[in-house]
Amino acid sequence: MTLQPPHSPSSVLSSYLDTYSSSIPGVEEPIVTLIGQYLVPHPTSQFAEKGRAFLLEQVSHFTASQQPLELILPGFPCKSPNDVDKTFSAMPDYGEVIAIERLDKLCFDLNAIYPPGSKLTILSDGTTFADVVQVSDQSKQNYKLALRDVTVTENIVWADLSSILPELNANVADDKLRKALLKTIAKGPRPFEKFVDKVKKDPAQSKVHDKMCSYLYHDINLERFSEQCRDGYLASISEKAYQMMYRGKALNQGIQNTFPKHIRLSVHSYDNTGPKFTISLNPNSAKAIAPWHSVPVRLLNGQFVQLPHSIAKERLLALVTWQGQHWFYLEVDSVSLTELTYQIVKGPKFGLRIGDPKKLGYQHFSAGFLQKLSEDFGFVILKEAPIEAQDDLVDFCQPYGDIYQWKFGPVHVVKPELNPKGFVHSIYKTPLHWDLSMLPHSDENVKKDQRFAASTFMLYCKTPPAKGEGQTTLVDSRMALKLAGQQQVNRWKHIDITYETKMTYFGGDPHTYPLVFEHPTHKDDIFRYQEGSELQMQQFLLSSEQVSKSAFTKLIDDVNGIAYHPQCFVEHEWEAGDLAIVDNFYTLHGRQAMTEKSMARELWRVQVS
Repeated sequence: MTLQPPHSPSSVLSSYLDTYSSSIPGVEEPIVTLIGQYLVPHPTSQFAEKGRAFLLEQVSHFTASQQPLELILPGFPCKSPNDVDKTFSAMPDYGEVIAIERLDKLCFDLNAIYPPGSKLTILSDGTTFADVVQVSDQSKQNYKLALRDVTVTENIVWADLSSILPELNANVADDKLRKALLKTIAKGPRPFEKFVDKVKKDPAQSKVHDKMCSYLYHDINLERFSEQCRDGYLASISEKAYQMMYRGKALNQGIQNTFPKHIRLSVHSYDNTGPKFTISLNPNSAKAIAPWHSVPVRLLNGQFVQLPHSIAKERLLALVTWQGQHWFYLEVDSVSLTELTYQIVKGPKFGLRIGDPKKLGYQHFSAGFLQKLSEDFGFVILKEAPIEAQDDLVDFCQPYGDIYQWKFGPVHVVKPELNPKGFVHSIYKTPLHWDLSMLPHSDENVKKDQRFAASTFMLYCKTPPAKGEGQTTLVDSRMALKLAGQQQVNRWKHIDITYETKMTYFGGDPHTYPLVFEHPTHKDDIFRYQEGSELQMQQFLLSSEQVSKSAFTKLIDDVNGIAYHPQCFVEHEWEAGDLAIVDNFYTLHGRQAMTEKSMARELWRVQVS
């Protein structure tokens, strides 16, 4: 999903031009250096010797007139049909998300050093090649459409073959698009045959053809050609390789004609001399491996890499699904952990639900591994956790860090009361917040760090509420910041909100926090917001000295709209035995209202830091 910026590009650019002079001295070198950091380090890279100068000239075209940088990447055509050795299926998986977020981050980093900003066009080239690799046009179309919804970006725009053939109707059949593309390079009779002859006579192009044959040999399911002899099959592969090269030539020319000034990125391996530069689609992979030819694997160290399916399966892996679809592999260190079930709660990566259908238990999980999972995914739900008594929960939490000790002990029993003193122990909604944010200023932890909070907290469901009420609400802080957009997030970093509430175990002291501040360990941005409440039993009041009253009301409306946006908001329906491990930095949480039917709802909570 591509976000629309809060202001039109023209108005944003005008504001930049009002602020900055006709040129930004010296900005070209940092831009080129930054782009270079995102390239695949080719073994015979010529980027420093030749490519840098070429790219510098391209960048100068935009900076000279203070125009946004424009980049283009042909790719994301369709999944390889070889779902045994290369991919999961014909649909996008988390590998595509990683790649698109990587490209979006490149633009974010460029925007941070170049005020006019940047825009990256992904040209989905599946129509050009899908039939050659035995992928149906419908499968290609399903893949292309799913890509648009798989993640959130404000810097990426999508294009396809129709973008470089504007004279054709957008709804024209794929076969006609392909024929129209090839006509653009057809000169004289038998143009394809002439191209093949030329390739055969050129040693460098012959090597490209051989590599293409190898690629196709491993990309197409061999059983589709089982009725043919080996020689016939290899001949068909050779023919397809020539077709791929010929169509690639036509596509390349079309891109050059339509996007002549764009900085050209590629997923194929080049020596980075220009005009094409090989972009790394995964920060943890040193090679140019595309997500449509591989599967994503989360390694034990927490890094995601892309591996061919056949190589990935050599590791000890558990399959993680989303909406019933293969999403990525999770590397584990015990065979027993492969027998559990793993499901993403909200795509692309918020919440991990782990089930134990064979009743093997969760004892093979280390606390460090589960805590890292909760950090990566915002929260983890262990179904039917073996917690019988409060002491069992305390024992479970001990390895995670220092348990916060309340006056009533380490376990907070969250249960509705007949005469509640605050919303936590009522049947009313609990506003969104993060845990331990409103401790008294006299608390020893707060004295040491005014932004002290729990790093993780656990919620165990002893007795669930009635169905459809009393759900714990969870907000994906990272997705919320994406929805807000880069400009708005930068403004939020400088807006302080003061929160004030009375009594209970909070202490009644007001606290002031910026809407966005730095994660204490990882130093990335985190969304810090607590929702207001006008309940008579416990008001939770918000104010700011930095903006007018009307502007503050508008600000809170915008923040609430993002916090409750369907793409980052989850309502967890509790079942008895659910144990939630929640990261308190990357996740906000609250509770939906209940009726008297849920008076027995009982959760046990422990916070660790």
